[in-house]
Amino acid sequence: MSLSICIPWSGNDQAVEDTLVSVLENRPENAQILVVHYGQYDDPYDLAGEVEFVESTDPQLANQLNTGLTHATGEIFHPLVPGATVRHGWTNEPVAWLNADPDLASVSPLVVEAENSDRVVTAGVAYSAGGGRRELVSGRAIGSKQVNKTRPLGPSWRAGFFRSEDVLDLGGWDATVGSQADVDLSLALRADELDCELSTKSVIHFSARPLADAGFRAGRDRQRLFLRHRGAGARALFAHPIAVAVEFAVSLPNWTAWTGLMGRCAGLLEVSRQRSHQRQPLQSAIGGGGPSDAAHERRVA
Repeated sequence: MSLSICIPWSGNDQAVEDTLVSVLENRPENAQILVVHYGQYDDPYDLAGEVEFVESTDPQLANQLNTGLTHATGEIFHPLVPGATVRHGWTNEPVAWLNADPDLASVSPLVVEAENSDRVVTAGVAYSAGGGRRELVSGRAIGSKQVNKTRPLGPSWRAGFFRSEDVLDLGGWDATVGSQADVDLSLALRADELDCELSTKSVIHFSARPLADAGFRAGRDRQRLFLRHRGAGARALFAHPIAVAVEFAVSLPNWTAWTGLMGRCAGLLEVSRQRSHQRQPLQSAIGGGGPSDAAHERRVA
């Protein structure tokens, strides 16, 4: 299966260039490399012959990934956030797995600290009954039992491998849930009975600050996600207030504890909108048609 690697511009030229150099030095054969930017990256090293630079109309990570996805020619789409560096052969196992299993929609690589490659940053994400996004085995040693037994819901926003047609069919990453977009997409894929696996042989080194995940917007995004995916059921209704209370207590005495709670309240006002939320397919910008028929035919088969 063909592969498209997408690096979204993060506002940090050095981080983009470090990731891009790493990919070019270890480039898989025939892989398409995309750099999606917000009109602020001018290709100082004249790489246009090796890399496709695509301009996005929005600086948000989710929308930059969607722009890359619609311009991707590969059957597998591999987002790689600036700050990540790779080694030779890091794509081999995920590509082989996606090629072999039609029910597999995504593969999470093992993301480790750039400064300490024995320590895990994330092995993918999970979602709790209370509506919480969680990075799996963060801080664990790379060879621990917990890492080897991990079964992620989906890849984190830092890096992942996805079957392009499945993500296009579900409308890509949703910017309205902010940094929760990775979990949102993974829950949508799981609802379609499409799986994710962890590849411990696909190791990505990561050195960058995390996305801002505190304050009003973060609280609102978390509440939107909960209402969209876990807004009913006795277990969720019991676990959710506890999760919110713990989130608030852990954030104290920082003022973001209060703004985050205000964001949660604002999100509650959208209960009807989120319960009725429907994902709309993205159209490929290069193929002229949508992926929906092919994706649905493969699922039925």
